[in-house]
Amino acid sequence: MNRPDLALVLERAIFARGWNAQMLSADEFDPDQMKAAAKALQASGAITLLSVPEKAAPALKADIQTIFGREHALEISSAEAGSADPVGALLQWLDRLAGGVHEHQLV
Repeated sequence: MNRPDLALVLERAIFARGWNAQMLSADEFDPDQMKAAAKALQASGAITLLSVPEKAAPALKADIQTIFGREHALEISSAEAGSADPVGALLQWLDRLAGGVHEHQLV
């Protein structure tokens, strides 16, 4: 599964659990807009899924991780996205952090 498709499937799985999730895509926002939207989503308590090309904008990823806090960020590589059950693995990660689940973001 490619990373953008994984983000959409994961967003639906998060909603199915009753959690609030929103996706930000580099295809829809420029870097400044993504940072502003990430700040708004962090303040709202939404789990934020970012769809940013793996090799693009490392500074943008770092800025957004700073917004949420590094302990609340998990980056998914293309290899991980192609694993047997990436959605299940990501949901388990969120479950382990359930005490503060509203402040997480996935890149």
